[in-house]
Amino acid sequence: MRPELGRFLENRPHAVVSLVNVLRDLVSGLGSDTTEALEGREVVFGRGDATGRGFLRATPLETGVMLSFPAGHLVFDPAHRAKGLRGAETRLMLGDVHDLDGYIRRMISSAYELEAPSYDEFFR
Repeated sequence: MRPELGRFLENRPHAVVSLVNVLRDLVSGLGSDTTEALEGREVVFGRGDATGRGFLRATPLETGVMLSFPAGHLVFDPAHRAKGLRGAETRLMLGDVHDLDGYIRRMISSAYELEAPSYDEFFR
């Protein structure tokens, strides 16, 4: 774990820290080009260089983790489990590790696929 992320999660409940760590493992398994950055109160997961909105943002709270998908309604979600206005980012609350079922994993994978690498990174 990166030191600044460890300090950020230091005083959080164990269930929240475990959930963030499982999310980090899940996202890092999507591809070798995934990155993570700490931006304010959010952990931003991106593809390639860590600038921009990323494809997934995780906000640790006292009772769980709020997942935000900046691609919004373009992300695979036929059951409409994530909430948000049309054309804006969608959000989803996770209470513990058991909430990360196959459906949520598919949503994260879909968000990763939607964030294509930039033109320059593609031709390196």
